[in-house]
Amino acid sequence: MDDLGTDWPLLTELKSFPFVEIKVDREFVTGSADNRLKQTVCRRILELADRHGARTVAKGVETRSDLVAIHEMGFDLAQGYLFGKPANAKKFARASLARPTVLA
Repeated sequence: MDDLGTDWPLLTELKSFPFVEIKVDREFVTGSADNRLKQTVCRRILELADRHGARTVAKGVETRSDLVAIHEMGFDLAQGYLFGKPANAKKFARASLARPTVLA
């Protein structure tokens, strides 16, 4: 499920939960380090995903403070401009092969 949060009411109409991954919209992620309301929404989405065994992706991570916040909240994955701008597959592959990968 992509951009969870933009169509939240539709989620309540589901009879089952046929998703393996939930991507939380950047509206709730960007600036979440300093916004308690965004943190609360994200935590509730994380609880929902956990109850149903779905992975969570935080979209729109643009600052280190937001990365720390989403890590502390418990997101599984993160994506956003902090890591790189969107690129087509060819450009991504070229850039990935040009620099060494650092694993922490």
